[in-house]
Amino acid sequence: SSIVIFRRLIEPRGSELKSILFSNINLIDDHVTQIASLMQFTPLLESITLAFNKITDVGAKSLADAFPFCPKLDQLNLASNLIGDKGMINLAAALAHDTTLTHLDMSRNRLTKECTRDLCMHLASHGSVLRRVNFCGNEQLGHGIAGFAALLMTIEPSKLESIDISYCGI
Repeated sequence: SSIVIFRRLIEPRGSELKSILFSNINLIDDHVTQIASLMQFTPLLESITLAFNKITDVGAKSLADAFPFCPKLDQLNLASNLIGDKGMINLAAALAHDTTLTHLDMSRNRLTKECTRDLCMHLASHGSVLRRVNFCGNEQLGHGIAGFAALLMTIEPSKLESIDISYCGI
């Protein structure tokens, strides 16, 4: 599998790896946990794209726990997975301490308005350098995401250039 090859390349000697792109290959939480365990060997990692897989809250938590090993992480794309509020809350807590993430794509997951309050609190209390945020297609977010968008724009200094909240049930 791709994960076994990835492990063999990364684990023995550290890495200059800057990007992980494992989209649409039916990754499940066990795979993501393995990827997260290898992130300690990828300090130069800038981009993670795990879109169009079957990642749930468990996989999102594994990734969140590994973020401290990737101080240069700039882009995170978890679009079109099965991540719900618990996963987003874990990611938000980790991102609150991250000062480099500028692009976050959580489109077409299973987020509801319940996670927006925690996400707002984490980002507002620690500031944010997010420039592009995509929550498109999380139909249960509703009006909670509109409040989140408004809050993101008030964080000083705001770096926000783009936010997509279309098809969020507003």
